Amino acid sequence: MAKKKATKTKAKVKAKAGGPAKVVMNDVEMNRALRRIASQIVEANKGAENVVLVGIIQRGVPMARRLADLIKQQEGREIPVGELDVSLYRDDLTRKGQYIQVRKSDMPATVTDMHAASTKCSCFAESFSR
Repeated sequence: MAKKKATKTKAKVKAKAGGPAKVVMNDVEMNRALRRIASQIVEANKGAENVVLVGIIQRGVPMARRLADLIKQQEGREIPVGELDVSLYRDDLTRKGQYIQVRKSDMPATVTDMHAASTKCSCFAESFSR
């Protein structure tokens, strides 16, 4: 497989006080990090069986889907992806006030006795048992 050339696409973070955006990762670095996270999820759970990924609605859902695709490439197994709305649990809820939009959470399966990885800005794997 040919080595992917770094492009000008960059992940940016706004600096404090409205300053210029700071580049955190380019697309090659982001793909490498996601592959590493996917591998760590598989390793921590001793495979992809009984794994479900849960993305926090907005930005966490696309990340969960990307991770599910990477795990499928590694393990040859479909990984269910759920969407979780945490709007009512935000620490800035009082500032958002009436502008908060509550969305429907969608879980593809019950998480009882499953290994779930939640994605927002960071990713972690945690076992759920009830």
